[in-house]
Amino acid sequence: MRGLNAATTGFVSWENDGIREHRPTSADAASHPTIAATATALPPHTITRDDVKYYMGRVFDIPERKLEAMMSIVDNAQVHKRHSIFRLITR
Repeated sequence: MRGLNAATTGFVSWENDGIREHRPTSADAASHPTIAATATALPPHTITRDDVKYYMGRVFDIPERKLEAMMSIVDNAQVHKRHSIFRLITR
């Protein structure tokens, strides 16, 4: 095992069985942020695929031909549920 100068690089490096490893020194590791945990947050309201199709033509002034193309995209996207920060006004 062969070490390099950790004072100038902030890392300790060595070769072990032909594999070069680099690890931060304890002083260097303390000065860098780390990720403690991850989470997913979703808005509270959901919109179904049928809701999107129902309201798309009513909310946006889209010519019939383009509306049909957009409905096809919604159907083929395989997104069954979307999340929104706003509550959808029901039919």
